[in-house]
Amino acid sequence: DGKKNFDTYIPPIFPCAEVLILNFSHGSCSLPSFLKEIETLKLLIIANGSSTAAELSRLPPSSSLKNLRSVRLERISLPILHTFAEPFLGLQKLSMVLCEVRGEESSPVLEVPNIFPEMTEIEIEYCSEEKSSQVFDIPNIFPEITEIEIDYCNGLERLPTSVCDIPNLRKLSITNCHDLIELPEAIGRMNKLEVLRLRACTAMGGLPKSISELKKLKFLNLSECSNLSSLPETMGGLQGLETIDVRECSARLPVTVMHLKGLIRVICDEETQKMWKPFLVHFKRPVLLDVHKAD
Repeated sequence: DGKKNFDTYIPPIFPCAEVLILNFSHGSCSLPSFLKEIETLKLLIIANGSSTAAELSRLPPSSSLKNLRSVRLERISLPILHTFAEPFLGLQKLSMVLCEVRGEESSPVLEVPNIFPEMTEIEIEYCSEEKSSQVFDIPNIFPEITEIEIDYCNGLERLPTSVCDIPNLRKLSITNCHDLIELPEAIGRMNKLEVLRLRACTAMGGLPKSISELKKLKFLNLSECSNLSSLPETMGGLQGLETIDVRECSARLPVTVMHLKGLIRVICDEETQKMWKPFLVHFKRPVLLDVHKAD
């Protein structure tokens, strides 16, 4: 029937293990019952080697995995979140690669509150839009999240506005998402954001005006955003911005970039340095033009 239970063919393992990697290649699978006995476990990797995402039929009681800090799921269907009987206290990082992140219509997976009350970092890689669009509706399910990394999520055109309501988010990295058209205008509500990385988002045509409200933003990466036609006139409001990466990004610059009082470094290529150089001579203190030559 395509369903396997690890207990039928995996022997009990050392009770003091800190890392456990479970590989399988079936459409559905149950985790080993002895997993709850590994109280020292810190990292759990569950990897599905089949061509389609597999759904786990159950998860171990979270109360027995008090030292678990990181979970990595590969090609897993995430309705497994419904099987969590209690919050995963202590879990800090969740990585999802080629995962389906969607719930049943009658009970969306992300309506389950406070499953990960101490989670600070989430990584999403190689997920299509239909499989990843709901995961960002996370202020309740991940109340303490500080870092989000999204990579190669094709079909993802827009981020839900709810992303902007994550109270402690300090790093948002969206890379190689070639269908991303825009960021929500409400991005200005991310008042603790320090790093915004948008590398190789080749379909994005502009930035929201509210970006100027990111008063704590220190690093902005727009490299390889080849369709970005111009930067907003409000850019000058980023008083805390220290570094901007504009390699292979020929967006037109507004005069207000001269108001970036905190700017100390512009990472550019030989072409984009020509656009920035005339503005930088008006700065009261030197700004490093870090020129990278094309390979």
